[in-house]
Amino acid sequence: MAEVVLREVRKSFDTVEVIRGVSLTVRDGEFVVFVGPSGCGKSTLLRLIAGLETITSGEVAIDGRRCNDLPPSERGIAMVFQSYALYPHMSVYDNMAFSLKLAHVRKDEIRERVERAADILQGRALLERKPKALSGGQRQRVAIGRAIVREPKVFLFDEPLSNLDAALRVQMRIEIAKLHRDLDTTIVYVTHDQVEAMTMASRIVVLNAGLVEQIGAPLELYHRPVNRFVAGFIGSPKMNFLPGTLIAATRAAKGSAVTVGVRPEHVLPPGAAPSGELGRIRGEVALVENLGESALIYLRVPGADGLTLCRIEGASMVVDGERMELGISPTALHVFDEAGVAFPRTVDALPGAARRAS
Repeated sequence: MAEVVLREVRKSFDTVEVIRGVSLTVRDGEFVVFVGPSGCGKSTLLRLIAGLETITSGEVAIDGRRCNDLPPSERGIAMVFQSYALYPHMSVYDNMAFSLKLAHVRKDEIRERVERAADILQGRALLERKPKALSGGQRQRVAIGRAIVREPKVFLFDEPLSNLDAALRVQMRIEIAKLHRDLDTTIVYVTHDQVEAMTMASRIVVLNAGLVEQIGAPLELYHRPVNRFVAGFIGSPKMNFLPGTLIAATRAAKGSAVTVGVRPEHVLPPGAAPSGELGRIRGEVALVENLGESALIYLRVPGADGLTLCRIEGASMVVDGERMELGISPTALHVFDEAGVAFPRTVDALPGAARRAS
C-alpha cells in the first residue's frame, strides 16, 4: 500500500492547459474515484500518476518518493485500462505471467502469484484459455489479474467497465470493491459513471476543466455540494434548478436572485406530506416514464432550467399535458448565488415558481 500525493500538478499540450494546478492526497489504502464530464482531465491526471504522461510542472509522489522522472515500471503501480489489451496468441496464464517473466521472477513464484490472483478473481478455470474464448467480463478479470500479480503499491483503473453491458458492470463493481477489501490496497479509479463512483469510492474527486471542484465522501458530495456544478453532476437523475428569491441570509441581501436546487426524489407528489410543511411548484406534464419500481414525471415549470423532474415510488397515472402541483420541502433545498457557490443549508429561500402551502 502507499499514499499518492499531487502538489500543484499542471499539464499542457502545446498551448492548451488541461490540468490546471491540482493538489490532492490519496491516503494509504483509500479507494479514490475521479469523476467529471468528458474532457475534464480525469484520465490525463491518472496517466500523470502512472508516468504515461510527463507533467509540465508540480510534483507527483508515491509512497513518499518523488516520481516525476521515474518510468512507470519503477513507480510501484499497476494500471487497468478501458481496453483489455490482452495478447491474443497467449493463454490467460501467460498473459498474467508476462510482466513477471520480463522481470526474471522465478517460475515457481510466477505460478504461485498467478494462481493466487486467479483464485481471488474466481478464474482458475480460465488459465489455459485464449482471450478469444472469454466473455467481456472474463477478459476484464484477466486484465485485473495481470495487475494483481505485480503486487503494486497502487492500482490505477481507467474506466475499466465502460465496455461491459449493464449486468456485467454491476457484477464487476462488486468484484472490484471486494478486491479492494481483500487486498487492502490503494486504488485510484477513473469513471464517468455516477453509480460506480457513489457505490465504490471512499472519496470522490470531482473534476471540471482541469480543476478540482470538490473532494469528499460520496454522501457528503450528494448532500453538501459546494457549488452548482457539483450539485448538478453528482446524483442520477440530476438535480432540478429553479430561479429563486432569497428570504434571509448573512452572505447576500434579502430579495437577491438565487438558484434553488432540489433533487427529483425530494419533489413530492400531492398528499405525500402535510401541506403546511411544503412549498409548491406548478407545471404541465411533459413526459412520464414508468420504470416499475418508480416513475419519473417531467414537468414544464415557468422559469426552470429545462424540465423539472419528480421521482416517485411505484407507478404514476398522470398523462402528458396534465397540470400538476408538487411539493418541495425547504429542508431539502440547495441554494446557490449568482456565481454558483452554495449557501449554507440553513439559508431560507424559495423557488420563484413556488408558493408557500396554505
